[in-house]
Amino acid sequence: MFRYLTLEAGLVVGVLLVLAGTGAWGLGLEYWRSNHFGPLDPEKALRIVIPGAMSVTLGFQIILSSFFLSVLGMARQ
Repeated sequence: MFRYLTLEAGLVVGVLLVLAGTGAWGLGLEYWRSNHFGPLDPEKALRIVIPGAMSVTLGFQIILSSFFLSVLGMARQ
């Protein structure tokens, strides 16, 4: 398992998910700006923001988990 789930692979996947989630949040802010920062249609706004928040959270979890798994895979001295 440690052969395929390396620290570097986890960091790359985690950073990509964090960037994608941040981009989704940016799209949500752009949607809000297009409505002149007024009231939003919750259905449209939440379809953008919730996947973005989930992507950021999942990205950080993958980054931290890859650090933890890399420590578990270290050989004892």
